[in-house]
Amino acid sequence: MKRLLAIITTAVILTGCSIAPYHYDQNEYNLLVDLTFAVKRVHEHCGSVADVTLLTPVLNDKAALVEIYVDYSHEDKQMKQAVKIVIVSIKQLSDAYQATVKPSTAYCINKTQIIESELRRILITVGGKPQ
Repeated sequence: MKRLLAIITTAVILTGCSIAPYHYDQNEYNLLVDLTFAVKRVHEHCGSVADVTLLTPVLNDKAALVEIYVDYSHEDKQMKQAVKIVIVSIKQLSDAYQATVKPSTAYCINKTQIIESELRRILITVGGKPQ
């Protein structure tokens, strides 16, 4: 019995929250998909500072909308924390392109890839799809 308990405990620790049920919210999912699409648009234009400079305020607005929705839609602290990390990254990207000295193409590519990766994880959790 102790061995079974140890195995179950280890499995829960290794899998983390992926086994915990998450309340599906279609509006939240749609907002996250829209934000993911906006990040992909910025990523596609990383070679053009002018394009990214125009697209980042839109991306920032979409991120703010997701943040407000997640803040008021439920009490899942882990989801709020995950979204907050994405919001901070998007704000950093947006601020960098609104500054006088623009960042490099590599910065844009790396930053958008990181944001896309985090959003993918959140979408998998919200959508209930296995990894």
